[in-house]
Amino acid sequence: MNEANKPTGSRSRAITGAISHEGTGDVRYKQRVRRLGARWEHAAIFLALLLPLSLVAQVAQDFSEVHIGAYDADAWNGIVFESKAYGQRVPFAIRIGSKTGTFLDGNRIFDAVSLVGPHAPDGSYSLLGWRHRPRAATITLEWSRIDETTVVGRLKAPQDVQLVLEAYSPGAGDFAGTYSVRPQEAQINGEHFVDGVFGKAAHFVVAVDRPVVGAGLFSEVNQLQKMMDAGQLASPSKENKADVVGVQLAVDSHQSHGAAGLQFAASARPGAHFVAKIGWNPAEMSQYVHRLLASGQIDSILDRKAESYAGRRPHITGLFAGAPEAIGNS
Repeated sequence: MNEANKPTGSRSRAITGAISHEGTGDVRYKQRVRRLGARWEHAAIFLALLLPLSLVAQVAQDFSEVHIGAYDADAWNGIVFESKAYGQRVPFAIRIGSKTGTFLDGNRIFDAVSLVGPHAPDGSYSLLGWRHRPRAATITLEWSRIDETTVVGRLKAPQDVQLVLEAYSPGAGDFAGTYSVRPQEAQINGEHFVDGVFGKAAHFVVAVDRPVVGAGLFSEVNQLQKMMDAGQLASPSKENKADVVGVQLAVDSHQSHGAAGLQFAASARPGAHFVAKIGWNPAEMSQYVHRLLASGQIDSILDRKAESYAGRRPHITGLFAGAPEAIGNS
């Protein structure tokens, strides 16, 4: 009997069996696809969760805001790093004091200012000078913000005038951190703890390129002023090294120090240079600061910044030419 002559029932059973067998294979195939799809689905979910977390972690390393300028009303010759991270204010500040018989810093500088130079709104260049009477020579502070988190500066003063670089909190009750000094490296480190984020802290590093003759840590900047009124900061020499090291051990034991100071001399030529920076990795920041100091480029950076701002700032000509200088530099 040929295929065409097979009974209809036989053909139906054969077709039904084929369909049944085919359906079984299709079900198994679909099950394998589902299992494979489930594996890819889990991986996709994992990646979908991982990528946003990695982006959040990357963004969390950055400051949401960074403003740098002479924002402290009690420190005309100072620089405030007013930043925000994790929704919290993260302030650091430095200012310069001068010592020759008496000591001038903070609000004492106002009556001594003799040179009101340019001050770019974007912080690209600033110049200020004051006289430490009875000396007639002008002590000058120049600084420039060279990137989002870094400032370079130059200080010039008579050789016999001692300068003090002070790091402190620019607002009462806003500094949730501490400072430490590394006099052998002419460096101050600051640490500001982030509230509600375990183990997270913003860091501040400032260093000078002159030998340090005195260093100290204080609970607040007014104590530093009183110390300089009475004498000078403790010598970091080997004979008196225990004084400074003892203070640093207090920092390691979680004692808070809201201010720190480095005392040094700066000649009129070439002067003293400093670099200040905020960030999250203090070791990398310290290396960067000292590389920049050692590069010898700070003078040329400041000269270029001064020339650039002079070319774009407003100028007065004609009858009232020179009036701002006459008013400001009395």
